[in-house]
This record gives sequence, structure tokens and C-alpha cells, in this order.
Amino acid sequence: MILLHSFTRELNLTPITQALRHSNIAHRVRFLEQTQQLWLQDESQKETALSVCQLVFVDLDIETSSDLL
Repeated sequence: MILLHSFTRELNLTPITQALRHSNIAHRVRFLEQTQQLWLQDESQKETALSVCQLVFVDLDIETSSDLL
């Protein structure tokens, strides 16, 4: 597994996880005290996952899209 990105705990990752699932990208969200982490099962899908996340961020108008790993 590979850490794709950490997000604030307040951000709703449902649109991102739905888009990743729709793209057949296996992933997990891990909740920590102040953050939530998005992990990928397969490192080879990292670039595709980043592209999917950035598209979702644009749709949601979230400024953190440039902060992706």
C-alpha cells in the first residue's frame, strides 16, 4: 500500500472514494486524530488516482488539489 495524500478530518472524501471506486482503483481511508489518509492498494495506479482526485477537486472547487503528492 502507498499513501496518496493526507487530508483534514473535516473534508468529506466520499466523492473521491466514489470516483476511485468507479475507476477500479483499490484504496482505503485511514482516520487519525486530526487527519484522514488516502491509501492505494497498488502503487502502479498512483498517477491515475492523482488524476481522478484532481478532477474531483476541480468539480468540488477545493483549493488543496495542488497539494497532492
